[in-house]
Amino acid sequence: MNPVPYLSNLTPLRGIAAMLTVIFHVNIMQMQNPLIPHESSGLLHHTYLMVDFFFILSGFIMCHVYGKWFSGEVSGAQFRKFTIARFARVYPLHFVTLLYTILLFYVAGKMGLPPDVVENQNSGYSILTNLTLLHSMNFHDWFSWNHASWSISTEWWAYMVFPFLVGPFMRLGAYGKAITAFLCFGGYLVITFWIVPIVTIPPEIPFVRVDPVWHSVNVAYQYGILRCLCGFVLGMMLYEGFKKGWGKAFLGNGYVLAGLTLASFVCMHFELADIFALSFFPFILLSGAYGSEGINKIFATTPLQRLGDWSFSIYLVHQPLLFTIGKIQAYLHPAAPTAPPPPPDLMGAWLYCFGFVALMLVVSYFTYRLVEVPARLWLNPKKGGEYEREGVFITILPDLHHTPSLFSPVIFVCRLTEQTTKPYVGVITGKPIVAPNRLSIPTLTGTTQPIPGKRRRTDPSGRWQHPGTYDRLHCRRDPNRTLLRSRTHWLDDGGR
Repeated sequence: MNPVPYLSNLTPLRGIAAMLTVIFHVNIMQMQNPLIPHESSGLLHHTYLMVDFFFILSGFIMCHVYGKWFSGEVSGAQFRKFTIARFARVYPLHFVTLLYTILLFYVAGKMGLPPDVVENQNSGYSILTNLTLLHSMNFHDWFSWNHASWSISTEWWAYMVFPFLVGPFMRLGAYGKAITAFLCFGGYLVITFWIVPIVTIPPEIPFVRVDPVWHSVNVAYQYGILRCLCGFVLGMMLYEGFKKGWGKAFLGNGYVLAGLTLASFVCMHFELADIFALSFFPFILLSGAYGSEGINKIFATTPLQRLGDWSFSIYLVHQPLLFTIGKIQAYLHPAAPTAPPPPPDLMGAWLYCFGFVALMLVVSYFTYRLVEVPARLWLNPKKGGEYEREGVFITILPDLHHTPSLFSPVIFVCRLTEQTTKPYVGVITGKPIVAPNRLSIPTLTGTTQPIPGKRRRTDPSGRWQHPGTYDRLHCRRDPNRTLLRSRTHWLDDGGR
């Protein structure tokens, strides 16, 4: 099967959405000392909508990577490979963070720390539903253990129906696909006006109820699967438009991308009904996917690419880390039952936020390197799955007769290499390619041909050490040696 091109611009979008989700939860945890007072702006109080962006992005990426697999009949072998690949992607880190959260609350209880009211659904039963990814399928009245993992539960079941949706959706005409997309927005309206009012909450925490007058789509532990499917199917329809270049001349522009993002944030700031902010997400995704010279340069920067690489770790790690800090604070500074709340301290709140983000990024880096990547590399071949496009990356070999500078034209010899379990690497082409500068390197796709040779040694992050190579995204040269590591692209990361 021919490889699909890597849409590198979507990686930073995933990372930015994960960071906004983190800031949303930091703001909630500092209820008495918010980052932005609610009366001043509703922006941070509505960034829970980034989860909906994840869902749309997941449907888009699943179609991009796996759409051709299931365009006809769904065979058992293909479904098995797909399921293993998705399991290897989402379950290992979910399991590790669940185990850590269980251990954290157990140790806190043994130390005499009383459980917080939001822990009331933590039980042996909820451990079972979390292990089976059923904890957001109406089995509970509130979140349990690692609260953020509710979306992993719903997304997993969206993955399970995805292969059976691809064929029927692809056979729809243009009008059928447009109607399906509008029905997804209709689903959001159903959630807003009919589902939100019937969601139940424990009587101990009445203050967490989502008021129907807010016109929110924020359902999670109950009916979260409906919210997920609305976004996921919308992303699938969006990909059909992407293939046909819908609105590319207009959307493939950095100013348009910035304007769409600003418009979405304005809707959140003024606390308009969630569907208004949501309506901009598909166009933001399309604009980023199409790209432009300016968008591509910004999104190809190392910090944004790394943020996207770590986004799944960022998403699943941040709440256990917040819980840990909360338990440490409760142990060191137990609050008196009648003590008045501290006065608001805006500077202190933001310093806490920046410090937490820095700590979380360090932890996410290690969970990405030590949990995510090793688990995916181990589970796929061990359990009969395939890397398919998961292990594809591009090495760029410099022309030894040309000394590049940062912004001068560069001649590269590009090779597309696929990671395999066999002792060879596949090479497509050694044809020289002229790039405008070292910041805009072309992406190659093609079919690999096996050639004899020893497999390169990998470091824990899954990057292969390859003498004399340039990283496709960094394009830096080490002045002291010609060794640079080529980057592994996980093409089916989806919204995660």
